Amino acid sequence: MYYHFKTHCWILGIGVLIVGCQLEGSSSASPSQEELQGDAMGHNKHTYDSLHALYLLDSLDSLYLPTFTLEELTGQLDFSEDTNFRAIARDYCYGSRTLYLRQEACDSLEAMFKAAKKDGIKLLVRSASRDYQQQCYFWNRDWKKTSKRGVEKCLDVMKIVAMPGISRHHWGTEVDIDGLGNRYHKATEDNKRYAWLKENALRFGYYQCYDGDTSRTGYQEETWHWSFYPTGQKMTQDMSYLMTYGDIPEFSGCEHAEEIDVIQHYILGIGSVPNALVETIQDSIRTE
Repeated sequence: MYYHFKTHCWILGIGVLIVGCQLEGSSSASPSQEELQGDAMGHNKHTYDSLHALYLLDSLDSLYLPTFTLEELTGQLDFSEDTNFRAIARDYCYGSRTLYLRQEACDSLEAMFKAAKKDGIKLLVRSASRDYQQQCYFWNRDWKKTSKRGVEKCLDVMKIVAMPGISRHHWGTEVDIDGLGNRYHKATEDNKRYAWLKENALRFGYYQCYDGDTSRTGYQEETWHWSFYPTGQKMTQDMSYLMTYGDIPEFSGCEHAEEIDVIQHYILGIGSVPNALVETIQDSIRTE
């Protein structure tokens, strides 16, 4: 999982600090072996807490440089005008809307759909990149449907839709494939599509980020939601580094974001990619 990768970076950073302190003659105590092991084996809470503290240290600024801006991460851009994005081929989209992804994610997606077609599997994208305003529309629509109040109202809506500003659909790395509910994949033909994706998607850089792992925090399982790992993992990393609760845009219920701790529980609440495949995933992406 992405946060295991970041934990390794954290341990590396601590090592640099220890060496630096020894060279400077500092008397600062280094973390115990038990502390390092605890963080390395921890789940997303421990990873987020330790990493966020690490990022605040000025001496470690040079160890991490974000690739993406908060504007990009929170959907504050026009996909049709941004040269980092392109439209998904119409043959691979459901309906008549023009859907966008980042160039590299789009190339791999179309290659994956082409391979699926050769295997007799037809895949269509229902939803892809969404800007902040689009996400607000979905959020407000479901916000009005629930009679709950306060935090419970937010949590109820988040069973269906992500908060505006923290949705992965802002990034241009996410697609909803062939349906909008887990029950969609229960039918025989749709189950074939889902089985094909589980077996083949990783070869093209895609994986089901909201899987059925019950130990994972955040959103419920979404069998239709597939994420382009090579770019998405970097954007997750940048988001956890850059995002503060003061950066959450204003919308109905935004005041509960910190109480829910959406950064820890939702931004970092994603499924894991098999460790053995993470290092080779970039080389195995097909773009032809």
